[in-house]
Amino acid sequence: MLRLLSLAAPALASAAATPPFCRSTPSDASWPTPSEWSTLNDTISGTLIRTVPVASSCWPGTNGTFDSPLSCQEVNDNWSNGTWHSQQPESIDYQLYANNSCLPDEVGSYSKAQGCKIGALPQYIVNTTQEADVAVAMKWAADRNIRIVVKGTGHDLNGRSSGAFSLSIWTRNFRNLTRDATWKPANSSFPAEDVFIVGSGQQWGNVLKFATSQGRIVTTGQDPSVGLGGYIQGGGHGPLASTYGLAS
Repeated sequence: MLRLLSLAAPALASAAATPPFCRSTPSDASWPTPSEWSTLNDTISGTLIRTVPVASSCWPGTNGTFDSPLSCQEVNDNWSNGTWHSQQPESIDYQLYANNSCLPDEVGSYSKAQGCKIGALPQYIVNTTQEADVAVAMKWAADRNIRIVVKGTGHDLNGRSSGAFSLSIWTRNFRNLTRDATWKPANSSFPAEDVFIVGSGQQWGNVLKFATSQGRIVTTGQDPSVGLGGYIQGGGHGPLASTYGLAS
């Protein structure tokens, strides 16, 4: 028994030291250099954003580390507005998933001791309008073992709109919205369907207005600023859920 334990101990120590499932972080030697991030930016049409916590303007002394373009007063005035958060590249609606770091000073959960740091926000954000740029950025991150997250509007109740030490794909710019009354998959034998073709970054308030103009209804989230992509993938609920079920 003692021999078995002595054999197992080194194996456990080795596994604990280098877990194979861990992603790269800024403290690792494998983390890309600023020059490598700059090269990625050039490759994806200059659409890479370095994360700046939106409320860092409320924290004197962060200049040089962060440089938020918004005033502290504007941040405080809009902090409870989900639509406003959806318009900021890094911000999310539920700040506990960012460890409540870098909150504006007028928010109830504000704590000076918590400080202002990136916390669980992504390190960089891809803010592109081209699907090809998304593919390039995701392969680049995967090749370097960097965590990838996707943000549409930041409403995700499970916190998947953000993630520590990650590269975020912001889908806000993918907002196409059209109707095709004769759509069907290529080479399909099924009859054509009357459908809406909507980009993942579109918000349900806009989709609902479009559907109404077409004499149609859609199952949406309760908040008009909720994004289409996350709502469908997350099994979202809304005013018509009791009649048509959850999104899926």
